[in-house]
Amino acid sequence: MELAPRQKRILAFIARYRAATDELLRRTFAGGHRDVKFIRRTMIRLVRKGYVREFKIGKGEWYYLLTHRGAKTVRKTDQPSRQLTEQSLPT
Repeated sequence: MELAPRQKRILAFIARYRAATDELLRRTFAGGHRDVKFIRRTMIRLVRKGYVREFKIGKGEWYYLLTHRGAKTVRKTDQPSRQLTEQSLPT
């Protein structure tokens, strides 16, 4: 199944910055769309298709990293994003 242009841009964004949260993706890609569920649904699709991994960081808060498949799609290499550590995330 072919990825939508927005899904490809989201993967490229995650590849560039190593990680992204729902809030950051909503602000960047939802065009001011206030429905948080909009981005969450998109990200669930990418998780189910195997392009990204998700990690819970709080109540209803997630961050995403590329998988091998996602990295290969965006970077033309199969090196996934490294998992973030405590020092990578704000407290």
